[in-house]
Amino acid sequence: MSETGSQTSAGENRGIMSTFAGKGGQDSRMVLIKLKPQAKKEKIAVDSEGTIVVSVTSPPVEGKANAAAIRLLSKALRAPKSSIRIVRGATSRLKLIAVDGAGAEAVVKKLKQAGERI
Repeated sequence: MSETGSQTSAGENRGIMSTFAGKGGQDSRMVLIKLKPQAKKEKIAVDSEGTIVVSVTSPPVEGKANAAAIRLLSKALRAPKSSIRIVRGATSRLKLIAVDGAGAEAVVKKLKQAGERI
């Protein structure tokens, strides 16, 4: 597992945790996100610290908010839902997600482009 910088002075790489071999030998990238369940609308945003915030309308019960977050991330990244999974934080608002077959910088860049500043 090779570590990647978690932030730069411009906040460009904030949220990137590491690279590892994922499903089927593909490279996976881990990204830290903050999940906000029961939001008024579903969106991806970037807070003042550069953290990716995923807001979903689903409640945080029985994995519904996690499933909604994966669905929203899949749409934003234009990646299959099966390539995105929660590695750590299934019951926490801070989640470590893995995205198979994508460059770490590309993942964070796409999510930040899809999001709005909050």
